[in-house]
This record gives sequence, C-alpha cells and structure tokens, in this order.
Amino acid sequence: MRSVMLDPRQIREQVGLEPGTQSVLDIDTHIPISVWLDLAGPGSQDAGVAAPAGPGADAPVLVFLGDFRIGQLGAAGSQLYRPAIEEAREARLIVAVTALRDRAEDGSWRLHVPWPR
Repeated sequence: MRSVMLDPRQIREQVGLEPGTQSVLDIDTHIPISVWLDLAGPGSQDAGVAAPAGPGADAPVLVFLGDFRIGQLGAAGSQLYRPAIEEAREARLIVAVTALRDRAEDGSWRLHVPWPR
C-alpha cells in the first residue's frame, strides 16, 4: 500500500457515488475512512469499467472501500491522482487515502477525498 501525502489546506473533492453504495458507507460509524484508488481500464481492479480509448487517455480514478467500488473522482481529481496511481502500479502498490464522510440534509452519505500535494 502507498499512502499519498495530503495537504489539509487542499481542496476536497466530493466523490461521485455509485448507486447502492449508501448501505456500504453506512456500515462503519467512523467519519474518516480509508479508501483506495485505481484507474479504470486495462489493469484495473474493476473490469466492468472501460477507460477512454486512445493514447494519453484520461482514465477516471475509481474509489473503493474494501472490495466495493463506491464511486469515482471527477476530471480534476482524477488528473491529480493519476500519476501517483500509475507510479504505485509499477511498484505493485495500491494508493490509499483518508476520506471524510458527512450526511446530506436528506440523510444520505457524501464522501470527500482530499487532493494530493
């Protein structure tokens, strides 16, 4: 596992959550949780997601909690994490980060991943 250094002053990006992940996020009561990140496409831990075709493709960054794919980062967050994930893959490591959860007014969970330095 490879942890990415985070800057607490940096922006936190809200993860685009997958349908059905509310029950997964509701399992643990701790607000900060550890999630791991991977790129969609060839070599991904999630074969069900296709990466964009072509050289220099901007594959989205997928977010996992344990064995569950729970969402993906937007374009800006994916671009920032992609180099760390590619470097970790070469070393056969997984990028893990601490994410923060909070509840929306409707009671659903939201998840925020900090941008790396």
